Amino acid sequence: MDIERSIYDSYMGLGPKQVPHWEHWSNPDAETQLTGIDYYDHPQLCRRKMAELYPELRLSIPETDAPKRRPTGDDVANHSVRWGDSQTDSFLHGEQFFKTEDDVLSFSPLKHADMRDWKFVVENWDFSSEERIEEQLRKRFPGEWGKPEPFKPSLASFYNTTFMWPMLTFGWEMFLQCCLLPEFEGIMKEFAEINRRVFRVFCKLPVNFVVCHDDIVTTRGPVCSPSWMHKYVFPRYEEYWGMLKAAGKQVIFMVDGCVDQYADDIFACGARHHLRALHRLQGHRAQAQGLLHRRRGRQPRTRAQRPRRDTRHGREHGRDRADVGRLHDVHRQPHSVERARRRHQALHRPFARAGKALSGQRPAAVMRVRFYDARAPREHCSRGACARKRLYRPMYG
Repeated sequence: MDIERSIYDSYMGLGPKQVPHWEHWSNPDAETQLTGIDYYDHPQLCRRKMAELYPELRLSIPETDAPKRRPTGDDVANHSVRWGDSQTDSFLHGEQFFKTEDDVLSFSPLKHADMRDWKFVVENWDFSSEERIEEQLRKRFPGEWGKPEPFKPSLASFYNTTFMWPMLTFGWEMFLQCCLLPEFEGIMKEFAEINRRVFRVFCKLPVNFVVCHDDIVTTRGPVCSPSWMHKYVFPRYEEYWGMLKAAGKQVIFMVDGCVDQYADDIFACGARHHLRALHRLQGHRAQAQGLLHRRRGRQPRTRAQRPRRDTRHGREHGRDRADVGRLHDVHRQPHSVERARRRHQALHRPFARAGKALSGQRPAAVMRVRFYDARAPREHCSRGACARKRLYRPMYG
């Protein structure tokens, strides 16, 4: 199959036989092992060999074969760690500048919309107007803007979809200290206005997909309460993604961590699907374990045989929530869209628990299970994600 069409089918959730690489390629030692050419001594030759062996990775090739300096490891003093063949930026964000609640509450994002000197917010553009945003995006997308070429995996991405703005701007400590104060609502409204400008311009881009990133969870689950998320985050997703979908673009939501508690909300807000590196890997391993059980004459455990879940603390006895994805997300799929709707409407729960075992299908089937459910929730939810607040109350007390 054509590589670009295979990538497009993956983005659309159509499950091609060979799922293409996603995210950063950042393992020089693996390149050395695979090619037999030392990546640091001959980076260009190594990459050329990689392109010959694995063209579907579409890796860039260095302009010269000049040796690269080998990384020395983590730089704890400067809050930096090894990343591929170099170091990350500092993990210090706005805590360098916002020291008190008054510092946070007196800040106006719209008055400081030109953030080109604020590297710590990641998307440090000039957001002062849509014209300025468009001017910056023209550098990334030269040529004529208009309807994108069909069946092409063209995409744009934005890191600060909503949650990342206050977290990066103020730093974790001050963000969490101030986020429940009434005055914080005005700050979030101004961040929302900045993002409206961004997504209105994104609607004009010649792309088929927009990747929206927000780390709303950790490996254990949600950072902020459902009530906070339903007030400040999910209504914004629904608004921005509604713009993109009206312009004919598909939304891919990217998050690092265990997003089970909010998966239905993300789909209800309009995402085509979401990406979770941790659960994808666990899902494939769980599928392999299920096949192994069947070869040995055993079946994967039924729901009655699984450990009892303690929903208030987000754990199963002897198993943390990140591991729950192996059994609950992967081994089962809905019999029909209607059944998925009824299940979603009845009780908020991880989104693929009922149905048949996968019966030895290839790992791409794991992706199809999730995409299949992703298209179900929104139709029955007349007011979008916010209409389902009540589903959380029994769980969180």
